[in-house]
Amino acid sequence: MASATAPLPSLDAVKLAFAESGRPPFPKDDHAATTSQATARQGFALWTGLYRIMDTGAALAALVFTFVVTNLSAMPRGLAAFMAVRITLRSVLYLTLFAVVWRGVFSAFGLYDAARLTSGKEEASRILAACSFGSLCALVFPLSSASGRFGLDTLGLFFLAVTGITLALRWLILVPTRVGYGAPERHVIIIGSGPRAVRCDQELRRRAGSRYHVLGFVDSNAGEWQPELATRMLGGLDQLEAVLAQSAVDEVHIALPIKSCYDQFQRVIQICELAGLPVSYQLDAFRHGSTASRSGDADGQPVVKTIVVPKEERLIVKRAFDIVCAGVGIVLIWPVLLIIATAIKLTSAGPVIFAQQRYGKGKRPFKMYKFRSMRVDAEALLRNSPVLYDEYRKNGFKLPGNQDPRITRLGRFLRRTSLDELPQLWNVLRGQMAIVGPRPIVPGELDNYGPAACLLLALKPGLTGAWVVGGRSQIGYPRRAALELQYVRSWNLLLDIAILLRTVPMIIWQRGAH
Repeated sequence: MASATAPLPSLDAVKLAFAESGRPPFPKDDHAATTSQATARQGFALWTGLYRIMDTGAALAALVFTFVVTNLSAMPRGLAAFMAVRITLRSVLYLTLFAVVWRGVFSAFGLYDAARLTSGKEEASRILAACSFGSLCALVFPLSSASGRFGLDTLGLFFLAVTGITLALRWLILVPTRVGYGAPERHVIIIGSGPRAVRCDQELRRRAGSRYHVLGFVDSNAGEWQPELATRMLGGLDQLEAVLAQSAVDEVHIALPIKSCYDQFQRVIQICELAGLPVSYQLDAFRHGSTASRSGDADGQPVVKTIVVPKEERLIVKRAFDIVCAGVGIVLIWPVLLIIATAIKLTSAGPVIFAQQRYGKGKRPFKMYKFRSMRVDAEALLRNSPVLYDEYRKNGFKLPGNQDPRITRLGRFLRRTSLDELPQLWNVLRGQMAIVGPRPIVPGELDNYGPAACLLLALKPGLTGAWVVGGRSQIGYPRRAALELQYVRSWNLLLDIAILLRTVPMIIWQRGAH
């Protein structure tokens, strides 16, 4: 094995080495896409789509049913009279937004994630929790009811009805084989290249739902690589940091012999902790005779997993918080959104919404939405001016607002007041962003975080965050990176609330924005 303290090559050097070797940095696993996996994913997609429709329909049906039951005395007599009841545009809007929020709540509680539905009891408990939280979101109806016909008694009856209907429908069309189908794919790198690494790879393939996709292997002992791994090697242990920075990695599995590779083992753990990646390794340093371990996970051996980012259960609370804030926010400010959209259309040519690719959780790219504040040829204007582009890069991928020729007059106002960010509430509802988190970065900014980029992307990017309340555009790299990474390491819900409260006066006084 190569020494664990060998100097780390630059990312460009690693890419060049891969290019000269004639193989891509992350070779595709030809065995991953089997017929059974494709069938599993199709089955998962089928039941997920069915349950999304069913759960939303059950909520709307229960809402209408409980309203009718609690207001029977005031209901018109006869079918013709009932059909003649006027439905206002506001009611339709509230029902539509409620349906979106309800679906988001169910998604946040893992009810469309096969990996988290391990039993009927687990599913029932998640349904109960989701219906409880979703019913709190339905408070918008009694609070906005001018006639008072939708009261708290209606809300209580709605909770009982929707919980019962959802549980019954899920039980009636239960597909026993769905558990484990098509769970979100986890990208894994295996450290090692011997028989132990081969067994780890085989075990990950065997797991239900084909959840794991092995990107490749990292090891420095080239003379002892297993033949079947030779074309799937990503580099040596001294290149691990650069390899992790190249692609979206969710987990690192260590398959090195602990006794002979102790220093390398410890080095890998330290690198992964810095990068914010969970590490798994087998607890087989000592062999037992007549005794046996009480539990086994990988290849019959107990496995230790490190946790660097907040546990999933805590992130469920964060997701629920995001859904409520984004849903309520859209309901309250939709007239403002309409006014801004109209003003943009009247003052400059081009679309109202600007979409730009940013990195999301796990380095998955997504389109982040903003109200357009620039000219439609802004990108070309930037690229065609070397001086302007150089200033753009030196200034943290931004230009001073009063010197940026790309921004329209209305756009300068929208940016100062942060009103251009409001469409990102839709990104939050879709689960691509959070209300509070590290600000979404463009691909070119990732180099500023080095090997800690994986840690930054362990949480969803936020509408506001530590960098925003810390000074926003007045703070550049590397101070910005330090603020964002510290937020991820110390995240808790109270911190999110504190940042959100500090954001309000910053927007009012237009601090840090340009």
